[in-house]
Amino acid sequence: MGNVDYVEVLHRCLDYFSKFDFVDRQEYFVNRLLLAQLQHSFEKRDFKTARSIFRILTEKNN
Repeated sequence: MGNVDYVEVLHRCLDYFSKFDFVDRQEYFVNRLLLAQLQHSFEKRDFKTARSIFRILTEKNN
């Protein structure tokens, strides 16, 4: 996966969060923290951690 793919994943996650009108607060904040860590991992080029976090996010939302 190239860097462009990771940016696309980040945008998909941001789109996912923008569609909620009402969500269980605990799940919302857990997801926001995961997204923040995902973004931080991208910025630090820690793609191993980023892949793990993305896997958690996709499993939670399926």
